[in-house]
Amino acid sequence: MSNKTPPHLATFHSSLAPSPDTKNHHHPPLLSLLSQPQQLAFFLRAAWNSWWRDTDKILLLSVFLILFFAFFVAINVISHIPNAPSARHTYFLILAPFIIISCSLFSTRTIITLSCFATPILILMLILAHTHVFGKEINGAFRAFFIPFINFPIQPAPLIAPFLCVFVSRLIAIWRFEKSHQSLLIAFALVLTVVFLIFLQPDGDTALFFFFYFLIALFFSGVPMIYLILPLIILSSSVAIFIASFPHALSRILSFIQTFISPPSKDSHAGIVERAILKGQFTGKSHLEKPIFIPEGHNDLVFASIIQQFGLFGSLATLLLFAALFFSSIRAISQLSQLFPVLASLSLLSSLILPGTIHMLSAVNILPTLGQPLPFMSTGGSSIIAFSVSLGFIIALLRQQNPSHSPPHYSHPINKISP
Repeated sequence: MSNKTPPHLATFHSSLAPSPDTKNHHHPPLLSLLSQPQQLAFFLRAAWNSWWRDTDKILLLSVFLILFFAFFVAINVISHIPNAPSARHTYFLILAPFIIISCSLFSTRTIITLSCFATPILILMLILAHTHVFGKEINGAFRAFFIPFINFPIQPAPLIAPFLCVFVSRLIAIWRFEKSHQSLLIAFALVLTVVFLIFLQPDGDTALFFFFYFLIALFFSGVPMIYLILPLIILSSSVAIFIASFPHALSRILSFIQTFISPPSKDSHAGIVERAILKGQFTGKSHLEKPIFIPEGHNDLVFASIIQQFGLFGSLATLLLFAALFFSSIRAISQLSQLFPVLASLSLLSSLILPGTIHMLSAVNILPTLGQPLPFMSTGGSSIIAFSVSLGFIIALLRQQNPSHSPPHYSHPINKISP
């Protein structure tokens, strides 16, 4: 009797075999690598080749074009704004590509594990930020957590976004395939806890965005529409409660509506922004002209500062860069075949695109000013770190779903698109 394997079984067996890059390959211990420079160089070269082979090049290009433009804005715009922390902003921009690349090297299991540990720690920091021992009021809100003894401020609200998106997406994916309602309830409770703590700062806009990230993951998981009714009711009620509880939110909305009834005064917030934008015209203001000072022009209204400095061309460049990031990410996500990476990537992408879109609409007086940052353009170390981590996680999740990435893992239901 012949021992020859039938052709259809041979094909099946070959599909299960490790690729040549991973066959009989074991990661050497760290001490062994450090004691043998040639082996360390070989290991690093192999890791780099694997990362470069599996990374989406179009997405990577759009990310680094945004970072390059952010450096350009920091040097030519933010550095000329009085009292703007331009040097500190530049330091964090230099750190951003290293964070992105480092996070993009993580495995899916590492990203999930890190998110499971970081989320409760950052929730604890959100709670302690409300105390007088660890917290400090900034611009009328208890946003910063100060590390004892070194007096270093950290804003937990933006930092928790990427980790919460991953953690909640994991729980929703488990719920979809294990039919474990406990996982969905834990995800819902986590989101409500974070939303409530940020709401108390008070920072209602950011709190509502966190709830929106949860809705995106829930919607794209394919749940029946009835499961979205309760979250939508809570979202609508939260908006009404926030407007009724904080007079400044109501006055901001009323003053915004007033700009449509009558032209804003020259010295009003909307009037200053309008004059600065008109001064930019097509190519930006002349270097001989004195720029119009825009309140929070380095942070909440940096897009208006970009328009004043570079005109219509600067605004179009910003729009095109973020559009390229969005569509290149969506193109790569649409090719995924597993549920968890889809949910996590879409939720992470929304935490980048939504604040940026709201920022740009607010800066040109289409929406009231909501204080949302423009990713990598607005100053703020915590937000730059959070955006960098989000981008790194997206690249990592997409990289490990690349057909050339091996060996695949299908042992857990969160890694399957169907049972």
